[in-house]
Amino acid sequence: MSQESTPITPVVSPTLAKLVGHDGLPVLAAPPAVVERCKSLQCKGMYLNWGLGQNEQVAGDGNFWCGRTQRIFGPDDRLVGDGECRDAGRACYVARG
Repeated sequence: MSQESTPITPVVSPTLAKLVGHDGLPVLAAPPAVVERCKSLQCKGMYLNWGLGQNEQVAGDGNFWCGRTQRIFGPDDRLVGDGECRDAGRACYVARG
């Protein structure tokens, strides 16, 4: 008994077909832009690690707070953190610089 295999034809939407990588293959999504942390985001590591040399170990517990509210919630009542406060779409986000 031989089974005939039907060739699989990939279906690519016209929208995705427009995004092509350097190798000519379709790209599903553009990589997200890296946004710096909000200027108001604070953490213990900022104070402990200031002035460390290249070979010294970074310290910190990963706990964050907002410098504007002095709480773990920002002015928009959303939780603050390393990932959460890189969203330039947040109403309270303040760019560095």
